[in-house]
Amino acid sequence: VNIKTLDYRDGYLLVGVGGNRNGPVKLTVFDVSDPAEFVPVAWYEIPVAANLQSARFEDNNRIVAVWGTGIGLFHWNPATGITEDKIINLPSDLELSVFPNPANPSASIQLTIPKAQYLSLTLYDLLGRQVETLHEGRVQAGITRFSIGDLKNLTSGMYYLKAEGENLSISRKITIVK
Repeated sequence: VNIKTLDYRDGYLLVGVGGNRNGPVKLTVFDVSDPAEFVPVAWYEIPVAANLQSARFEDNNRIVAVWGTGIGLFHWNPATGITEDKIINLPSDLELSVFPNPANPSASIQLTIPKAQYLSLTLYDLLGRQVETLHEGRVQAGITRFSIGDLKNLTSGMYYLKAEGENLSISRKITIVK
């Protein structure tokens, strides 16, 4: 058994098991009020093939679990078991979009990344010269929005927006019109 995480609260032990590219993540709550016998009272199988990173008890009989491609919020009760409240699946690929395109006098950028990481978002002209760094720093997994607030200083034409992170890179054309 590949135990990934343990948490204890008020006589109950939460055990997160498995979770690799070949099998599901399993959460089990044991009644450990009698140290001689651990009794399983609730369990749930998350149908994802990803590594479990953490699982913990929260207030109001809730469990929060995080795995490589998502986050889950669960409710648990010794009488009814573990039930899913909400699962958020994180993106598996890097995505970058610009709206409106063509743009004037501003544009919105939406970046979707699979995991939190250090990232730079830079605007280049057609000759490859750096025009502006829009962001340089840590970005959380999921969807992040940026804006290019003032395009008035740029000449009309085609530019490239490039996002670079840890082992990933993506670029999009953006047209500026006056």
